[in-house]
Amino acid sequence: MEPRLTAMLIWSVAKSGLFGGAAIALADRLEESVRPEMPYDKDEYWASLALYSLGLAQQAAAAARGGSGSSGGVGGRWSSPAAAAAALVGRSRRRLAPALLHILSRNAATINQQALSNTFWAAGLLQLSDDKRALAALVAQAYKTAGEAKSQNISNILYGCAVLGLTEREWAAVQGRSYPLLERLVSETVRRKLVGFKPLEVSCVTWAACKLGLKSSPLLESVADFISRGGFEGVSSSQVWANTLYAMGLVDFYDPRVFQKLSPALLESRPDGPPPQTPTLSPPQPPTWAGKTPPPHTNTAGVVRSATAQTCCNLLFAMGALRHLDEQIVDVLLARMVEVVVSGRAAVVDVALAVRACAQLNYRSPLLDELLDAALPDMKAQAPRLMSYNVLWSMLILGMLGEPRHQPLVRHLVYCVNRYGTTTWKSPSTVSEPMSMSSMRSTPSPSGHEGLAYDDLTQLVQYHLESRYLGLTGEAYDLRPPEGMDVLVRQIRERRQELAAKSATVVHQFVVAALQEMSSSPNCVTAGVRHPRILKVESEVMVEPELVVVDILLTLAHQNPNPIPKNSIPNPIPKNSRLDSDSDSDSDSDSNLDSGGQKEAESAAVSRSDIAPASSPGSTSFEAPNTSTFKLALEVDGPHHFMRNRPDHQDGPSAYRDRVLRRRLGQAVGGAGVQIIQTRTWVEQLHDDEARMKHLAELLAAAAAAAKMATISTSPTLSAMPML
Repeated sequence: MEPRLTAMLIWSVAKSGLFGGAAIALADRLEESVRPEMPYDKDEYWASLALYSLGLAQQAAAAARGGSGSSGGVGGRWSSPAAAAAALVGRSRRRLAPALLHILSRNAATINQQALSNTFWAAGLLQLSDDKRALAALVAQAYKTAGEAKSQNISNILYGCAVLGLTEREWAAVQGRSYPLLERLVSETVRRKLVGFKPLEVSCVTWAACKLGLKSSPLLESVADFISRGGFEGVSSSQVWANTLYAMGLVDFYDPRVFQKLSPALLESRPDGPPPQTPTLSPPQPPTWAGKTPPPHTNTAGVVRSATAQTCCNLLFAMGALRHLDEQIVDVLLARMVEVVVSGRAAVVDVALAVRACAQLNYRSPLLDELLDAALPDMKAQAPRLMSYNVLWSMLILGMLGEPRHQPLVRHLVYCVNRYGTTTWKSPSTVSEPMSMSSMRSTPSPSGHEGLAYDDLTQLVQYHLESRYLGLTGEAYDLRPPEGMDVLVRQIRERRQELAAKSATVVHQFVVAALQEMSSSPNCVTAGVRHPRILKVESEVMVEPELVVVDILLTLAHQNPNPIPKNSIPNPIPKNSRLDSDSDSDSDSDSNLDSGGQKEAESAAVSRSDIAPASSPGSTSFEAPNTSTFKLALEVDGPHHFMRNRPDHQDGPSAYRDRVLRRRLGQAVGGAGVQIIQTRTWVEQLHDDEARMKHLAELLAAAAAAAKMATISTSPTLSAMPML
């Protein structure tokens, strides 16, 4: 049988999903007839068609992984079509697929765009990245003919390149200076303004470009325009939305119009209730419902009902990365994930990353607890694949770590970190499985793999320190890094101090200078406002033992009561604002909090002693307040510390930092807690130096009044408590 006819038969079988003995026999027959130097005319197409068919087999094997495929068309040798497809791919990848790629490469100059599209798409899925010379010839031909490529061809070629698994350096070598194919395809897409592109093609181009590190603002703006014009309306596949938003999250491209279109795509209004609305400025309200169903007045749309755990997780990832909080969307996605987990069709990495997204959003839904409960058996069964450090960190951020309900999970996560330490103590490796969660979630860090490793180790250190505070000690809760926890803590401390020296913003520097000037103002009056005397101004101070950094730490003196001017500006941060989670984006410190033994008025003491293990979760340790001085932490938070669509809702990392600072410097221990200076307020609402100085003076005056009242009301009780 000639190769052309054999290739046609393989394509027919693959297109029908009838993998099994017949398909493998045809592949063996084609392998026997293919020779490296055999003639291949310009009108031939069988080699690219055969390679495309093998790509379909790989796609079937990957898509059904974890599912329950039917038994149709499968003999007794394989348990499912997915297993049969995987057997076909495994057998063909050794010789047949490379031989087909070699033939196509040798005849690249005569191959048309459709054949190139099929070849790149299949080569990516099959991971045919070893023969760089063969790829280079195909890249050159694709570059030369890019202008005549159809939208589907551009989409397939970019997608294949994205999943091929080549590093940036390897791509540079394959493309050379003469044929920058990737940039050419993106430019061609932008030039056409996505005219003629289908939603799936737009999704693939966006995902591939961002996955390849090509952050093209014109492309992303075109995609946002496409979606805002209704280009995704009627889309029934969650993968289209998930890939597009994941890509935008990967490169931090935010356009609120995209989320405005996403909401009706995922939520359907019930006829007996108002349409779902997401408030833009009010603080989030705690849910008043629980269960495995979406919140009142919303139905899940068909897009969600057919979503996989992976696509739900992609969408949650994008919301967390882009700092866009919509409780209704999060809830319906979590509800769908609970359904998928219960049915046994979810990988634990999906669950882990959904939990992390909720931590980044600083939003804890009752459905998140249900998801963790439902996923615990799978987490135990798939322990080597569980991103245990991410889940531990997320539970810490969301305040779940010490709850009795989740103690079995916490103990299992600690076991996983200790048992599989050779992988979890290092940065996560990228898995080159097409469209898998493990590969799609290996988000590049600005500092590369070193940055990833630092972030992961920081999460583990934060768990260690918080678990000590909560009283979670003993073998079941103790991390055991290879070099010991003390060494790891010291490494993180040193690294954070290095970063702190480089992290101060212009606003931060101005605030420090203004406070230093205010410390010498006559009679403690600045811009007509009386404020407490500033005894000490410290910048970038690390709180021990939590390794949380205070942007600015003030030591202030109590003074005789003086009325605060009636025109005082209220504290820009509401007292009841939610403040909860992590510090991996904190600035770091050059100095530590002073030890508690000093008596001088100019350095009111805050103990550096380690917090003693609490007798029960939720208990804390206190310091006796100094009746003449008190501490106040000032945090200069930029816009990145808040939700983009909720200026009053902090993200998880910033909220955790402030929670720890309130615990260490709050009114219960004689301090004034934490006050936040928002960069947006400082720059946009305070238009000159006098207004800014007045703002600081009023903030200090209000903090002093609150601290004095707290000291008066609590000092009899606290005075009897021992000093740490």
